[in-house]
Amino acid sequence: MTDPSPHSSETDLDASTATAWSQFTEELVELIDENGSRSIGIFVEEGAATVNRLRIDCEGDDVFVLLRGNIGLPPALRLSRAAMAQARRRGWMRAAVASKHYARYFRADAAAEAADAVTTALVEVLGVLHPAFLTVDDLPETPRSVAPEPVAPRPRRGPTPLASGVRPTDARHLDRLVEETLGAVLGREVRRGECGEIEIEAGDASVDIEWSTARLIVPMTALITTAVDDVGHALAVVNDLNRFHQGVTFVLHGRAVVARLDFPASRFDGALLVNELANLCDLVIEQGPAIATRLEGAAR
Repeated sequence: MTDPSPHSSETDLDASTATAWSQFTEELVELIDENGSRSIGIFVEEGAATVNRLRIDCEGDDVFVLLRGNIGLPPALRLSRAAMAQARRRGWMRAAVASKHYARYFRADAAAEAADAVTTALVEVLGVLHPAFLTVDDLPETPRSVAPEPVAPRPRRGPTPLASGVRPTDARHLDRLVEETLGAVLGREVRRGECGEIEIEAGDASVDIEWSTARLIVPMTALITTAVDDVGHALAVVNDLNRFHQGVTFVLHGRAVVARLDFPASRFDGALLVNELANLCDLVIEQGPAIATRLEGAAR
């Protein structure tokens, strides 16, 4: 096979793609420079879904960049082992000992370095082919260090008037509806995690409500265990759980198992959302420890 000629469609496409990435990086530098305390989310179109893959927070003299990990994502959207190895080679480390995500830190005067790291992660780790598959948008502010909050009660199926029959215009609108609904039920502002997910306490565990997708689905996930030793046994248990629990999907990822519930919200019903969330919280509180014991216990 001969090399493409200097003015072939292949070289023209490569050049236009390189120019698009260069322009994206320059625009990201400007956003970081003018950011203040704003949080920036980078969303990637992945098939039918749009996933919040990176988050940039500027706080004082620091720029904190978070690369989303795999927990809570459906199998088709997870990073491969090769991709995670590439992230580590590029300087991404776990954001904290118990974090699900990867992070890098930069000085506030190193916006170009931070933007270049983001672009490199998008291309080399996530495999994004072109900036046309990206959306850059503001995210709710999420301080990395917050004072401990009193443990909140699980969401109740109460008489609070909630939005019903609303058609979300897009994923951002849906996220606001979810936040307003849960804030009304809990009686306080909702707490968000490292990547903007809403965290709901469920006994000693928690349920994360992820950013919605382009399909207007509200994904709810709960980490059941990170201590699976016998993968074959765990798969058998997961299959059994998925037959028994209607509406909730248990997923094995490495040594971790999560319970996932995808709430359809093309026509948003706040009361139904709260009911489904309460059911998942009940499952985590009442059956989570026993399920974890089943998943972890075979090899002992």
